[in-house]
Amino acid sequence: MLFKSLKSIIYMSLLMSVPGINAQSNSRSDSPLTGIEEARVFFDHYLDAYNQRFGKPAQTAAFIESLSTLIHDPFIMLPVNNPPFLLPTRADLTRGFDGFVQQLEAKGAVKLTWQEVNLMPLSEHKILANNVGVATNSQGEVVYETLSLYVLVRVDGAWKIAVFSPYDKAYQWSIE
Repeated sequence: MLFKSLKSIIYMSLLMSVPGINAQSNSRSDSPLTGIEEARVFFDHYLDAYNQRFGKPAQTAAFIESLSTLIHDPFIMLPVNNPPFLLPTRADLTRGFDGFVQQLEAKGAVKLTWQEVNLMPLSEHKILANNVGVATNSQGEVVYETLSLYVLVRVDGAWKIAVFSPYDKAYQWSIE
């Protein structure tokens, strides 16, 4: 319990030390606490897009359209074992995400949930996110676990994913 309290104090100190952020003030619509809440809602929408696609290949076009609204252009992909790259179009990127859904479906996945979502504001318009997601089958058994790092940017008042990097569980970390 003391560790969790100390961790919260350190976290709030970090929030307050980021230039342009005052963790005490919620009077502005772009305060870090509001930004964190918005980013959590953003990740719920991101997850909903996946879950509306599982088991419904006919929903692929809607899935791609839904994800396209959540992705910044340009978008940097940082694969686990390959150099970073930019995808030519959002459609190329979201088709890759649909391929991921198809791989999960082949493992029997019917749903994706967040086991953990960690968010660290870097500025009023940038958040570092570290998520652990689990794909489960119809019996609720975990068939796949994914760990991913994101950089979210706020553009025209909306959060978007600018950088995505899945990574290996051996390197799991937490920022909260």
